[in-house]
Amino acid sequence: MPKAKTSIKKEERLLNLFCALLATSRPLSYQEISEKINGYRDLDDAAARRQFERDKSDLRALGVSIEQKQLPRETAPGYYIDKNNYYLKDIDLTAGERVALNLFLGLFKVGDVKLEETVFKLGGKEDASNSSNDPFGMIWLDFDRELPKIQRAISNGYLMEFDYITEEGNSGTRHLKPQALYLKESKWHVSGFDTDKKAQRNFRLDRVQGDINFKKPKSQKPISPNSSNAEFHVPEMPWEYGDGDPNEATLLTTTESAKWVAEELGKKAKATTKEDGTTLFKFSVTSPIHFYRLVAGFGKEVEVLGDETLRQGFIDYL
Repeated sequence: MPKAKTSIKKEERLLNLFCALLATSRPLSYQEISEKINGYRDLDDAAARRQFERDKSDLRALGVSIEQKQLPRETAPGYYIDKNNYYLKDIDLTAGERVALNLFLGLFKVGDVKLEETVFKLGGKEDASNSSNDPFGMIWLDFDRELPKIQRAISNGYLMEFDYITEEGNSGTRHLKPQALYLKESKWHVSGFDTDKKAQRNFRLDRVQGDINFKKPKSQKPISPNSSNAEFHVPEMPWEYGDGDPNEATLLTTTESAKWVAEELGKKAKATTKEDGTTLFKFSVTSPIHFYRLVAGFGKEVEVLGDETLRQGFIDYL
């Protein structure tokens, strides 16, 4: 069966690409980008490469300088955004930057921030945030004021401490070494290493309670865009976007549908073909609701086995 099409919006894909290239501590190869970022991995290689080239052009047209550097033992270059060249040193905007700011405010609604007076002082139009006559419509961004601080923490290797409520309603204090910011379904997430769980975890910023405390680690190595002492960690599949402890999902599929299911699950799923020709797939799930939606899309082609929590949860979902 043909691969299912995803509904990733262009602005979400561009923001994820931008965040990935800005947060990485080393140049990312095209292969890494196409496998990690929604909007590329669901396309065949030729289409994904064309989309990537268009997105690079769009970001560069907005003033984002995407750098290239040859990777060791690779024939193709890697990509990153040089933080020194990207971050503004002052607020003296050029004419081009003011145009980009007006374009942004004409297309996006940034949380509940009142921007009219600020934009006017920066040299923008007085009614820049009024989109009533905008033919492109309005895109809502759930903007979190902690985003710049988190981005600096990623760059400088700082730790984050915050109170958090999970999808299931459990609350507690979390300690995270942040590694990447990304946008998923119009919600900002931070991914990193949970020092309490000793594992990778992902957190939705709108579930953070109160202020985030940023702490400098007792010892840290300097990080540069070309170093390899930190990896770019972003979940690859929707069912990996959750913030809870992982459960191992087990799916049993027919011989005819095994190839289709394997394509949808991605490379992380471990497949075992049984003597009767059916195939077992095992993979990690941290967001049960996305897992339920995935399985429901397969219809009668698969059966949920293994973990009783996921199996009963899927029954309740249906």
